[in-house]
Amino acid sequence: MQIFLAFLLFLFSSTYVLLLQQLSAGPQTLQKILSVPLILIIIVFYHAGKNSWKIFTNPYDKWLFLCGMTIFIQLLVLTTNGLQSPFFILIHIFMIGISLLFNFSVAILFLLSSMLIIFISLSLSQDLTALLFTSPTTIVLQLISLLSIVPLAYIVSEQYHAKDIIATFLKKIQRKSSHCCLM
Repeated sequence: MQIFLAFLLFLFSSTYVLLLQQLSAGPQTLQKILSVPLILIIIVFYHAGKNSWKIFTNPYDKWLFLCGMTIFIQLLVLTTNGLQSPFFILIHIFMIGISLLFNFSVAILFLLSSMLIIFISLSLSQDLTALLFTSPTTIVLQLISLLSIVPLAYIVSEQYHAKDIIATFLKKIQRKSSHCCLM
């Protein structure tokens, strides 16, 4: 169920980003549109910090945060030149964050949707062929960097979630032993 929900969320956010890009007059318009999700993200982080980050324990808030951040990161990368964006590393960092907050399969879906959005955007603007002929090494290096982050995100996710499983198991044992001692 979680993967299906993530798929729908990434489909919605990616479609929204492509629609915004096609309807905008240029990158400057998209950068102005980008200020709205940025303000919302700042407000969410302010309230999360004020309430000691309990906002991320509610599942609905986590999904809303994922949707907003996906739209924000994809718009930011697309408005700052796609594959040659200085913010391209945000895809890597957010993928590791998603693997910690959700799981590895949701992070892979984010990576695939982001790659798809970038290549669709490049092919719609006719820059893909020009980029292939002028600097093919850029595309190869960016693809290698995206693929190299996958094992790292997997290892980090498994280690993080393994500690969580062990902690819940130990809490169950502790509850059982405290119940046995009371009887």
